Formats: sequence, C-alpha cells, structure tokens
Amino acid sequence: MMPHTELDMIHLLRKVGAENEIKKLSPPIEKVPTYLIFRKKAAQLADKFVTVINEMKKDGTYEKLYYKAD
Repeated sequence: MMPHTELDMIHLLRKVGAENEIKKLSPPIEKVPTYLIFRKKAAQLADKFVTVINEMKKDGTYEKLYYKAD
C-alpha cells in the first residue's frame, strides 16, 4: 500500500513505468482539497479561470490533461 495524492502518484508511476502495476482504491481513503488564490485585483481572471475549468470538465479536456503522460 502506498498512500499518496493521486496526481503525484500518477506522475511517479509513469516516471518509473509502473502505472499498470498498481491498483487504485475506490473510494479514496482521503480527499484533500486544493485551492488557488487570486488577488482582489485579479477577480475577473479568477472568474474566467473557473469558467474555463468548468467548460474543460464538461467537454473532457480536463480529464485528458489530468491523465496525460509527461
């Protein structure tokens, strides 16, 4: 068992060529939220960022990038 954040583990496993040798648990044992912080001056940028990320999640682009090999 190797508890780790999913993104870091995917990167590590791909780096050593072992991504197909590990079974991912479902549901995860823990979910750790990640936050981005924008300055108040960048409120419009933050709004646009959220809009674009949501669009990418809807059309599948987000998942493709998330699991893309290095």
